[in-house]
Amino acid sequence: MSLKQFLEVGQIVGTRGVSGEMKVKPFCDSPRAFCEIPRFYFLPEGKQIDISTKRVFKSAVLITIDGVRKIEDCMGLINRYIYADKKDINLPKNRYFVDDILGMNVVDADTKMDYGKVYDVIKTGANDVYCIRGDGSREYMLPAVDEFIININISKNILLVRPIKGMFDE
Repeated sequence: MSLKQFLEVGQIVGTRGVSGEMKVKPFCDSPRAFCEIPRFYFLPEGKQIDISTKRVFKSAVLITIDGVRKIEDCMGLINRYIYADKKDINLPKNRYFVDDILGMNVVDADTKMDYGKVYDVIKTGANDVYCIRGDGSREYMLPAVDEFIININISKNILLVRPIKGMFDE
């Protein structure tokens, strides 16, 4: 079982009430997107979690897991991460998992210059920003917008970019 096959999609952060309902902090684009995922897992054991109910509650999701009906049972699950198989998540066209973007080689589409690797993705609300670390201590921030991103090739692990003057120069 490959860890790259699975994504962290949420974390159990607390309980609600005394009858086994747990609060999940979703790592998806929205709590609703979390609720649309059909199957969930605990890793590293790869055990599928049978979630009997899931509903949006403010910016979180409330879930109940089959067989977990007492608050005492829930307490042992607090801080556990919840995973989903990538195959169970439908991404819109030209959308990618952050997990697949991390570690990609960033290459200039015109000059073929290698700028480094993506080491973080910052969500700003308007657009994502890719944090790139090059040779030595050089670091760059690249807005993930069509004007700069020419092609994302997951299978070749290459992110082709066309930066504007000054973006990657000193």
